[in-house]
Amino acid sequence: MRNLLTSICLLSLVAVCTAAPERPAADRYAAAVNDRVITEGEVKAYIAPQIQRIRRRFQGSERIERMNEVYREGLQALIDHALILEEFDSSQYQLPQEVVNEEINRFIRENYGGDRTTFLRALKKQNETLEEWRQDFRERIKVRMMMHVHVYANADVSLGDLRRAYVSKKDEFRTPAQVKFRLIRIQRGESEEDRAAKREEIETIRRRIVEDGEPFAAVAREMSEGNRAEEGGAYPWLEPEDLAPELAAALGDLSTGEVSGVIEAEDSYYLATVEGRREPSVQPFGEVREELEERTLARKRAQVRERWLDRLRQKHVVQIFDRPESESAG
Repeated sequence: MRNLLTSICLLSLVAVCTAAPERPAADRYAAAVNDRVITEGEVKAYIAPQIQRIRRRFQGSERIERMNEVYREGLQALIDHALILEEFDSSQYQLPQEVVNEEINRFIRENYGGDRTTFLRALKKQNETLEEWRQDFRERIKVRMMMHVHVYANADVSLGDLRRAYVSKKDEFRTPAQVKFRLIRIQRGESEEDRAAKREEIETIRRRIVEDGEPFAAVAREMSEGNRAEEGGAYPWLEPEDLAPELAAALGDLSTGEVSGVIEAEDSYYLATVEGRREPSVQPFGEVREELEERTLARKRAQVRERWLDRLRQKHVVQIFDRPESESAG
């Protein structure tokens, strides 16, 4: 098992972030896992990016509520992290220093072009010592190794799983009916006289297309008062339910290439022609298999991980310390 863990580390580890939570010199305890302490400062450093977003977006009691929720989630994440480290140590797994050194060198090579000076300068900018960073990096390797053994290796997805997921999620892969069309729009005007004149205008436009054979697109560019006149009145593929009811009804009655009669809307007259239709369809299994596999695997891994963590919570001593009620997470 120890050799397996070392092999996994060498072959599968991904680069981890250089940022580590800044640890205040003196801080209240937020939680403890066995003898491993998590301070409030560590939690606040861990959730700092989320707190900044909440400060920008929310005010008052909602801001406080969201900050406290993020604090609880961040604390739980750090407790889970500590549980995994405690399990690693109590199981007497080994992480050889040469493996850590090799991974550090790879990290610097992949993220800093192998320039150790630039890497050390980045640590200094973060107010972090090399020894602090190495300790954090080593812990992350341990967590990654344990995740491979206890989660990833136990979360296989079979073809049967994928087919069941496809059937249960079929509506997500369903494409509704769509129509591609062109419109000519003429505003109706304010007075009865204006409306009569505009009606005659659009009737004349229709005769140019239907009787004289002028291209719909060319006439639309010349005469339409709609916002897509420059495109010859062309619209992309749309679902009928996304259109105004009178337009959807008129388009539904047209054959491809046919020009509608005058369509009356509240403030405009329209002419329409259909250029294409797409019938409702469902993407075949083969087209969505990769997406399904990713989603199903992620869900299975989350389930396996949670069951494993539940066992660790029963095995190790977890203490959570109350914060003063007057304090918020930020």
